[in-house]
Amino acid sequence: MKLFILILLFFGSRVLAYDQSVTEFQKEVSSSELKPWSVITNLPGDYKYWFTDTFRSANAVMITGILVSTAGLVITDYGTWRTFDSPYHQSGVYKSFSDASVFAGDGFFQFGIAGAFLGSGLISKNNIALRTSEQIVEAILATGIVVQILKHTTGREDPSYATTETGQWNLLPNQADYMHRVAAYDAMPSGHLATAMTTLTVIQANYPGEKWIPYVGYPALGFIAVGLVSAGLHWWSDYPLALGLGYSFGKSVTRKNITQDTTPFLSPVLMPVSTPRGNLVTLNWKW
Repeated sequence: MKLFILILLFFGSRVLAYDQSVTEFQKEVSSSELKPWSVITNLPGDYKYWFTDTFRSANAVMITGILVSTAGLVITDYGTWRTFDSPYHQSGVYKSFSDASVFAGDGFFQFGIAGAFLGSGLISKNNIALRTSEQIVEAILATGIVVQILKHTTGREDPSYATTETGQWNLLPNQADYMHRVAAYDAMPSGHLATAMTTLTVIQANYPGEKWIPYVGYPALGFIAVGLVSAGLHWWSDYPLALGLGYSFGKSVTRKNITQDTTPFLSPVLMPVSTPRGNLVTLNWKW
């Protein structure tokens, strides 16, 4: 718990220290009217943009990758879950680490990050921080609604509640039963990881000059993923879709930011490269 409080303080200190005077990005934010209620009123537009932007030919590779990786991971889910389940029940240190990682993926922690940006923005009169706070909340709400619809539709058992080796799927389960036995239906997809991913995506979009963010954020996502599997809350196959949702909604919410990167997630790019042995063409992946 103390570790994640320190992370919040670190984020806050970096926001206070951020140089507001060097980019068109700051001018755009300063000249715009910040509206807290927009986290709700923007949702219809977010969903419209998300649908049209996600389901286009440029993202065919990304969508196929999510489907294929999910199917492949389902096959190995029992074995990979057992690998992390055993030390969770045998080592107090590992259990504490896993539980802390799970907390870092809880929506309350992400709202805490939004609060840190809000507080530091108010103190330093930094509109970038204020907008980041609003967009984090907006992205969490947009992502969370879709995640809950999918959970209530797929009805997959958590590892800790599984009656089969990879968890039984109960499509369109009885919703009253769902409310009484949530762990029997809510594995797919991971709301923890989707929420964490969308928060990270929003922060990166608002602070493109802060090159340290992915070096902190992506390892944190990995710790959250390990913690959730270890605690028996999720299978590894619950993650590809969660990451895709979190990333795409983070991009949708920040789509109007001047510095927004519009390159499709996991898009292939052919590039010529000169080498001592001659000219080659390489396939690069932008993500």
